[in-house]
Amino acid sequence: MTTAPAEVPLTTAVPEGALDGALRGLGPAWRVVRPATLPDASGRRRPFVALALLHPALGVALLDLAPRITRDAAGALRMALREAGLSPPIVHRVLTREHLPRLPDILDYAFGWEQPFEAPASWVEEVALLLGATPRATPAPIAVPPRRGIAEWALVAAGVALVAGGALLLLRAPTDVPAPPAPAPPPSHIEAMAPPAPPLPEAIPERPPPPPPPPAASQRRVEDAETPAGLLRRGQALLALGDIDAARVLLGRAAEAGSAEAATALGRSHDPALLARLGRRAEEADRVLAAQWYRTGLVRGDASAAAPLESLRAAP
Repeated sequence: MTTAPAEVPLTTAVPEGALDGALRGLGPAWRVVRPATLPDASGRRRPFVALALLHPALGVALLDLAPRITRDAAGALRMALREAGLSPPIVHRVLTREHLPRLPDILDYAFGWEQPFEAPASWVEEVALLLGATPRATPAPIAVPPRRGIAEWALVAAGVALVAGGALLLLRAPTDVPAPPAPAPPPSHIEAMAPPAPPLPEAIPERPPPPPPPPAASQRRVEDAETPAGLLRRGQALLALGDIDAARVLLGRAAEAGSAEAATALGRSHDPALLARLGRRAEEADRVLAAQWYRTGLVRGDASAAAPLESLRAAP
């Protein structure tokens, strides 16, 4: 077991609850352990870092919140994981109030310096449990009723026959049926000659006020095209047509607005493999920028960025 390292105060404090908004900007693939603890030599859990973020394709991010910092947090966790036979990439960062809006970019830059990591995704839960996370509940198995034997089905059939026989006897038993009511006397000659009363006029419902006119179709198309989804759609269309420069402009605007899919598409626009298929020059590709934008897409929650990132790493 490893003793949790000591904590050192910083100067810039992070207010309570300010981290929640930053965590909502991450993708669903991140496993959050908050707070994180480590067992000491006696097996008793001690405070470790404010929280740990685990991603199956990236690694472990240990985060402290100013004004506190844990000394050698990454080294302590590596020692504990070595005993368990695990070695994912581990980064340690201290977050201030100004860092919180840029948490995805901070994680992207931190993991960009780490070596590629390949392991079954089950390692995430193992490390989370080591850091004091509550085990995730597994769904309870559905209870299947036992099949009835031949004897039980014979008893059921006998019960059904008894009920049917009783119902048949009730139907055959005579019952006292009341006499039908006497027919009404025919109307007199005067009543027959009287014309029917005219129907009462129905009230005319008031018409609701007309809805406001919708905006012009051209105006709606312009507004939709300027949203992150519209920029992404236009950028992907230009990328498929081979207009790389124009696609990068639109995809970059969508990625700056926080779109994970746009970050992945921007990585593809720099990927040598895609540019070769489009017949573009090799000088237009940038492996470093492609990997950076792929990691940004992963951090923001686009799982489709994992496959091209692995292919880029494996390429000679």
